[in-house]
Amino acid sequence: MILTIYDKITGQIIRAISISPQMKDIQVSVDEAYIESDAYYFQTEHYVSLTGSEPKLTLKQAMAITCDKSVIQSNDEDVVTIEGLPDDCQVTIEGDTYTVTDNVFELTVPLPGIYNITIEKFPFLPKEVQIEAIA
Repeated sequence: MILTIYDKITGQIIRAISISPQMKDIQVSVDEAYIESDAYYFQTEHYVSLTGSEPKLTLKQAMAITCDKSVIQSNDEDVVTIEGLPDDCQVTIEGDTYTVTDNVFELTVPLPGIYNITIEKFPFLPKEVQIEAIA
């Protein structure tokens, strides 16, 4: 038997394990619940939807974001705008993380280079955007 163990409140998958039926209650904490399945489901692609009458394994959806350009000037004035971000998403650039609350993220950079931007918000798939800053 395969158990997909998830957070009771959010539906975020915590782990998937193969286990004998007698052991399932030992492997699940009080903050967790589980769904029995024939396959492994992992948090990278799935979550457990808690909106219906029964919890349901669900594919994460892609974020519908737009980025107005992928190349900018490295002058701290040229701006790239990423729109359509989900509320309270996390935007990470070169190790620095920002919380976006107004669905828009604007970026200017002082130095030339490639800037990798990662956008994360449960229950969406993470999104990566690459911006090139030129001199």
